[in-house]
This record gives sequence, C-alpha cells and structure tokens, in this order.
Amino acid sequence: MLLVSAYGPDARRGNATTVRRYREAALSAGFDVDWAFGDGPALSAAVAERTAGRRFDLLHGHHALRTGPVLAATGLPFVLSEGGTEFELVAGDPGLRTVLADAASRAALVLCATEASRAAWLDAGLARPERMRLLPRAVGFRPAIPRPAHGLLRSAHGIAAETVLVLFASGLRPGKDPLRALAVFGLLRALVPDVALVFLGLSIDAGLAAEVRRRAAAERGVFVAETVPAERMIEAYADADVVLNTSRYEGLSNALLEAQSIGRPVVAADIPANVAAVPPDAGGAIFRRDEDAAAALAEYARDPGLREREGLRGREFVRSRFAPAREAEALVAAYREIAPII
Repeated sequence: MLLVSAYGPDARRGNATTVRRYREAALSAGFDVDWAFGDGPALSAAVAERTAGRRFDLLHGHHALRTGPVLAATGLPFVLSEGGTEFELVAGDPGLRTVLADAASRAALVLCATEASRAAWLDAGLARPERMRLLPRAVGFRPAIPRPAHGLLRSAHGIAAETVLVLFASGLRPGKDPLRALAVFGLLRALVPDVALVFLGLSIDAGLAAEVRRRAAAERGVFVAETVPAERMIEAYADADVVLNTSRYEGLSNALLEAQSIGRPVVAADIPANVAAVPPDAGGAIFRRDEDAAAALAEYARDPGLREREGLRGREFVRSRFAPAREAEALVAAYREIAPII
C-alpha cells in the first residue's frame, strides 16, 4: 500500500506525526508500506512515480483536500483521512468545497477522527454516510514527567523556574488563532504577573507569524521559539505548566493529547474537536470567552496542586481513549475492508 501526504517522515508537522503512526500500525500488521509526499505538483509527481513502477492494492491519502484529487487521478482504490484543516481551507476559499466533495465521492472510505467531525462532513454534504468510518487518533502513553527547573524552553529563553509557563504548541496560521492566545495572555498577566507565553511552531502564514513576532517583541513575557524535532516535543511539554489551544478549526489536536499524556493540563477553545480531546468533567479545560480562558489559566498558575490533579485526570483520559492499539485496529480494519487480500 502507499501512504500519501503533504509532509514527509521528517517533517515537524502534526500531520506528519499522524502519518508516522499510520505507517507503524500498517507495518506492524504486516503490510508492505511506501510513502509518497509533496505539495501540489510535487505530490502529483511523487505519486505518479511510485504508481508507475509498482502495483499498489490500496492508497491512503492523509488530509483529504491536499491528497484526494491526486489519488482520484490514479484510478486505484484509495481511502482518505482528515488532516484537520480541510474546513478551514474551504472557509477561506469556498471554491475548494467542490474539490473536496469530488475527492471524497471518489474515495472508498473517508476516515474521521471524531464523531463530531463525521457529523460535520455529513452536514456539509461532503461524504456519504455509508463510506465514513471512525479512525480515532492516538498518542503514546508515557510515565508522568515532573517539570524540570531549567528545561528546554526555559533555558532557551531565560524563563525562571518559578515563572508559570503557558505553551502554545502549534504552527502560526489563522486557524490556530495565535492572536487570540496573545489576547488571553494579556488578560492573564493582569491576574497573575509572573507568567510567560511561549509560541512553539512553524511560521506557516508569513504575515500572521510576523505580526505575532512583532507583538511578542513588544510584550513582556512572550516568546516565539523555533520548532524542535518531533522526538524532543515531549521535553517542551514537560517544561510547561499548562498548554493553551485557541484553534478555530481542528481535526484532533496532537498537541492536546501529547501534553495530557505526560500530565500537563490544557485550556482549549470550545470547538468540537477540542471537546473530544479533553476529559468531559475537566473544569476549565474548555472556554468560549477570552476572560474564561484567562481565569482558568490563572487558577492553574496559582495552584500547583490543581495542575497536578487535572494533569493526572488528563493522563488517565488519554490512556483510556487514545491508545495506539485502538487507532491501529481501526486503521487496519479500514484497509482490509477495501483491499481484503492485503
């Protein structure tokens, strides 16, 4: 089978992290797996090169809008999984709705991360219900990691051990709404002065990234970090006291799952994917107003015991709902449903 994505195995992107898990699950199940990646014409060329010299029983495109049209052109059986930004891109360019609907109509299956996202696809008329399957996201489960006094982010930016560090772990693009994170942080600092906000992610939208950097340079306690290799992201989460998500759109946030997996509490915007990614009884985990986000962060800043308790609650939630075996089982079942001979 052939995995197809915009980003390759070494990319520091959430989609690449997800596809790496898909590859490992397929290999563990005994599949022969290749991976083609690229953007636009480069992706078309990579898929054409792979499929010209080798027979594939099944293709899997991650991020339906970016990969679906390319796979549809091959005439081979394929499945699509959502990358999380499909609806964001369609909102910015309604003409892409036709492209997404056409790709989804040609796919043997469309794999969604949550029941809420499945409902969104159906409500938008983008996929047929009999062709949709749930593919729950996963995260590796590790022991809880105590926060170091001088960890990866604190050492790089001179943040004191006693300062409460709020981490925004995401690429700088409109759908993640980093400017809202800055607004929330301004409200937070009025409540708790000794706090820091670190942005950690690629500058995906150049104009927005420049604005974030401009504001960070002018505002005390705000830092914009370079990305780190995927294998060191756990160190970044470990160095934080709480992780903030202000997304307008998500498929399902790897950052929220990874942070909780090591015992860090999260505060996230009220969108369906974020609601699915946190414990249903977590007090301040989901917010609608900036003031509510700031109040939740302030409670965490003032109460280390609360951070520990909610961090442990998040760990147990992730362990029970987002186990790699659950994701792998659903993925392999989808593959065998379409290509039972492999």
